[in-house]
Amino acid sequence: MTRVFISYRRDDSAAYAGRLYDRLTAHFGQDQVFMDIDQIGPGEDFVEAIQRTVSASETAVVLIGKGWLSAADADGKRRLDDPDDFVCLEIAAALERKIKVVPVLLGGAAMPKTSQLPESLALLARRNAIEISDTRFHSDANRLIKAIEKIGGGVQTPIASAESSNVDHATRSGHADSTTASVDISSSERSQRASSPEPAVRREIPKPIPEPHALEPPGEFVPMVGQGLKRKSSETKRQRVLGGIGAVLALTTIGLMMVLRPTEPKREPSERLSSAGEAGPSGKAAAAGYSGVLVKIRGQDTFPPGDGRSVALRVFAKTLGDVSSERIQLDVLPSGSVFKSFESLDAVARGAADAAWVSAAYFYGKSPAFALIDGPPFGPSPAKYAQWRQDPGVKASVEDIYREFGVSGLLCAVTGPNVDLWSRKRIDQPADLKGLKTRAVGLNSDILTAAGAAVVGLPAGEIYPALSQGKLDAIQLSDLPLGGALGLPSVTNHVYFPGRMAPAAGVDLIVNAGVWDGLTAEARAVIESACQRNVQAMLDASDAENRTAVISMASKGVTIEVLPAPVLAHLRTAWMKVAADKSTDLSFSRLFALTRFPAKTE
Repeated sequence: MTRVFISYRRDDSAAYAGRLYDRLTAHFGQDQVFMDIDQIGPGEDFVEAIQRTVSASETAVVLIGKGWLSAADADGKRRLDDPDDFVCLEIAAALERKIKVVPVLLGGAAMPKTSQLPESLALLARRNAIEISDTRFHSDANRLIKAIEKIGGGVQTPIASAESSNVDHATRSGHADSTTASVDISSSERSQRASSPEPAVRREIPKPIPEPHALEPPGEFVPMVGQGLKRKSSETKRQRVLGGIGAVLALTTIGLMMVLRPTEPKREPSERLSSAGEAGPSGKAAAAGYSGVLVKIRGQDTFPPGDGRSVALRVFAKTLGDVSSERIQLDVLPSGSVFKSFESLDAVARGAADAAWVSAAYFYGKSPAFALIDGPPFGPSPAKYAQWRQDPGVKASVEDIYREFGVSGLLCAVTGPNVDLWSRKRIDQPADLKGLKTRAVGLNSDILTAAGAAVVGLPAGEIYPALSQGKLDAIQLSDLPLGGALGLPSVTNHVYFPGRMAPAAGVDLIVNAGVWDGLTAEARAVIESACQRNVQAMLDASDAENRTAVISMASKGVTIEVLPAPVLAHLRTAWMKVAADKSTDLSFSRLFALTRFPAKTE
């Protein structure tokens, strides 16, 4: 008997259907989930085929998107009113045979009323529904799995590993999944799925989480309960957090990445991960104790190849494999392969990818607090910035900000000391900033504007030609090695380094909140160790890289010096004005309160 039959309308919910198919097959096994009714062979009676397949299922999952009720055929007739419509036949067969029918409301769709349905589907309106949204897809899918398990009378033992789950079902036109398996899928399958609205990213083995309420028996309609992502914002907690501002900065391990806890047969104690605490600084103890399913996670880079931050991601992925004895693996997709860099926050939140390697400054337009996360202006040195990010109050505030947007955000790399300005003109006094055509982003663009510069918005790819053609006078861009790789020393004569306005910047791993919430404490300990190593490795390497860059640029006649004190004082005054303006944003205000650094940074 097939455990789950998925009913969906391709032009209403194809992307969701593919994602759910992968989640359900990963959990129950491929032979336990049926979806593609249009695999019916030529000459076969499709009504009989539908009835036969539905009759052999325990549960019918009916996917209802916002266009489900109103979907029309080529003549403008509502499809639900067509007695030969596949979806109508599927649902009617399930209702007639007293199979448990679970409506799944997608992306904010409303539960249909009895009056909106044809008579054959009227009972559907009385079935309790589960909601699935983009921003909490993983946790909502876990709720659905839990409900199906209850209907089946017990927890289904999952397949032994993600590697044993191969998807070879034929997909309908326009129906491709949005997530791929932990293991690589075949090239032929990728081509079948090429029409998906969202590129393939992963299939995971989910950890069931408590369901807000049990599914009611058929015939009783209970209002749907959605399980939203809520910001951790109780005032008691915040008061506790803010009360810790004076605490000693402690470099704690960094909670990162994405190991899903598989639902698996009970193990003997020796087979389990002992505890996060026993994993130790190296993470080897935890890795050695982990005998679960090999999990591969796919995340996207957002930095161009050759950028030091992109290189750091590859190093992190290798380190993660090393400290977990290759049981935890991160598959890296190149920048732009699934989404653009500045779209990464929304893309990860809706599940287009499990994670992304980003600069928090990308999201400045969503909240100015992200620019503080990236690195506070006139803040501390790179090493002190890494410690600041691990202060309990800062860490909690940063997590709150990211959670508002459906992700968790975790520091995994640090760059710096950074460059304040790459300039074609010498800057000796505040008046030299006036009218200076400067490319900058985030808070630095606001600071420079307040200081009198003429800030220009320009894509990174156009920086070099704009400088060489005199369309730009200066740019504010990252560190020395990156600028050298971009050829900036050949078009700028003055490099103001080490930076005081932008001394350090972080690189964050943002993780879909549902994925993050499915992590085990033991797996986190292993990943935290890999991340801590990555941060330290970048800090250790930066001095040597900067020395090499300074020598190279000096040999080409480039002047490297710190911005003069009067200019820095002018910029700091501008920063205070900008901070006052941005403090109307509550998240910015709370995080800014935790950025009280000495006036003179290292």
